Amino acid sequence: MFMPPVFPAHWHVSQPVLIADTFSSLVWKVSLPDGTPAIVKGLKPIEDIADELRGADYLVWRNGRGAVRLLGRENNLMLLEYAGERML
Repeated sequence: MFMPPVFPAHWHVSQPVLIADTFSSLVWKVSLPDGTPAIVKGLKPIEDIADELRGADYLVWRNGRGAVRLLGRENNLMLLEYAGERML
């Protein structure tokens, strides 16, 4: 099992639980200071990391319209709005 990275202190996230390990990233469910769940996606050092980073740009552009909100980004870590438990 992977240990969570040191998340940016200014995100103030806690209680990380690893929920996915894909070829390109590790994904943790975390809690924001008010208890709201969120997601941290940590990109692995893959060859085509630029493609993954374009996804973050897309989320900024959508700003929550039809996609989760990107709440923060620090290097290869993204703090994402939690979309809930329901699978689509």
